[in-house]
Amino acid sequence: TTRNWETAITYCDGLSYGGYSDWRLPTQKELTMAYIDGIWGQKTPLGLAASYYWSSSTESDSATYAWIVSLNNSFVATNAKTSAYRVACVR
Repeated sequence: TTRNWETAITYCDGLSYGGYSDWRLPTQKELTMAYIDGIWGQKTPLGLAASYYWSSSTESDSATYAWIVSLNNSFVATNAKTSAYRVACVR
């Protein structure tokens, strides 16, 4: 499922999964580090797609843009927060 940035944050903040309710949207650095640490190798059990994922990091010179990260190649970019991308919550 894809969501805009605001609904991605709301989704993670309200998520109750695996007995935990302290989920959140990861930062751009956390998503990039997840790629470096090999998250793409876990794509099947985690249900990851070759797509961009929202981070909680807002672009420093535009409050209407946020960072997105591709978990299959660690490419990073920014896009409007009204755009729709995938969500991977962390805790």
